[in-house]
Amino acid sequence: MKTADEIEQAERNKRLSSMIAAEREAQKRSPCIVEIDSFRHCQAEITQEGAEL
Repeated sequence: MKTADEIEQAERNKRLSSMIAAEREAQKRSPCIVEIDSFRHCQAEITQEGAEL
């Protein structure tokens, strides 16, 4: 049985993997898009973590 912390860590790892994949895909399109996408992902992560507090 997994604890809540283990489940939360697994979900964060999954989100991180998705973000990395999206950034790699964006790099193929344009370096500027990578910066914008990274910024948006960081904002979303900070917002979500703030909501969890």
